[in-house]
Amino acid sequence: MIDGFLALWRFKLTNLIRSDYTIATDQMIRYPAVSDDSRYTFTFWAFPEEDYPAILSQYFQFCRDYLKQNGYRSNMLDVGYCVAKDQQSLLSYSYDGNVMTVDPVSTANPGWKTFLEAYNDFCSTRSGFRC
Repeated sequence: MIDGFLALWRFKLTNLIRSDYTIATDQMIRYPAVSDDSRYTFTFWAFPEEDYPAILSQYFQFCRDYLKQNGYRSNMLDVGYCVAKDQQSLLSYSYDGNVMTVDPVSTANPGWKTFLEAYNDFCSTRSGFRC
């Protein structure tokens, strides 16, 4: 049953979700030449893979507390990525090992810039890697 459900999702994602500005195979976004309301912005910090479960729980609580105190939350879903250890780049943020990111995403709606200041403080105090 689970395999059938996942197969259906895969079919939908590869055959039904389409746009003139996205290419599912490489997850590249091709923005329109003239800006419209489909634009978004994001920021991210990376944390050692072994610290990620604790950081993620703390980030969720940070977002709940920020909403309660300031009346703002990001108007898009957050994302995160696993980045493999990379010692080939001089400025690699995964030089010492695998890292995972916490990436808030927004349309830069009112309150976003102030949220970013608090988010940066949150990540900095937890020894995140600014990417």
